[in-house]
Amino acid sequence: MSDTLATPPFTDDERLMLAMLAAGWTHDRIARRVGRSRHAVGVHLTRIYKRIGAVNAANAVAIAIRDGLINVGGPK
Repeated sequence: MSDTLATPPFTDDERLMLAMLAAGWTHDRIARRVGRSRHAVGVHLTRIYKRIGAVNAANAVAIAIRDGLINVGGPK
């Protein structure tokens, strides 16, 4: 996991993409929801991973939850 002390600020769209990723949404589904191409979503998520020091999507979600970037609800 990331050893950074401070996480850089994120836009509402970036937080939304991370939350959708945490909910198990595919890049295609995220792209349809935010009105961007699948490629653009992949680029955005890759940049987010780098900013928080994540090595993959699962690691990014764990860091985002740990750092309070996204909230995860209980069982539905």
